[in-house]
Amino acid sequence: MLTVIPEKYSVVLVGFFNRMIFTPKWMTGRLTDSKELEIAVSVENPNDPWIYNFDNLAFQVQGRRLEFSPKQFSIELLDKSISLSKKILEELPHTPMTACGVNFNFICKEPQGMLLSLFNIADNGAISDRKIRIGTSQISRLLNFDEHSLNLTLALVEGGKVNLNFNYHKAVDSTEKAIQFLATGASKFEQITHELLNNIYQAQVEKI
Repeated sequence: MLTVIPEKYSVVLVGFFNRMIFTPKWMTGRLTDSKELEIAVSVENPNDPWIYNFDNLAFQVQGRRLEFSPKQFSIELLDKSISLSKKILEELPHTPMTACGVNFNFICKEPQGMLLSLFNIADNGAISDRKIRIGTSQISRLLNFDEHSLNLTLALVEGGKVNLNFNYHKAVDSTEKAIQFLATGASKFEQITHELLNNIYQAQVEKI
């Protein structure tokens, strides 16, 4: 059984953003109706992201990257993150873009079957025979769909747990192409994720 890691669900836009645009005044009425936005700004490193908290979302702003993360697991909140990302791109249509992505993360505390046998890697025995302790083993795959790619990472960490990261990714050169990718919607990305988990890894996600 897989457990969702809510704080690692996210929608990411990569491009050349002027983060001075993203003031509370600009965001109010565009991204949120809230009149009071909580903001965290590093006083030690000006290059650290600004983090806005509103409407159960965390919004990180950097010069090359914007990221929305739901504060609790909800496909509706992830869909809202996608909608707000599209809204930003519509408001700033001339922003040079390079990529966008949607992320899902899970942990399996007691892996069995396929999820466990994946890590029976050929050199495990030879490494152990030399009295070397294996810490983390990681498998990364790039899966190509018709309209986007999936960076799939599975990691066996100490304690015998398996972390699974699904990064749906699209290289883009315009806001229009980024909007087209995001139009796929959170529910469709979730459906693809669950189909891969169920049909390939025989793993199901615990209901919250």
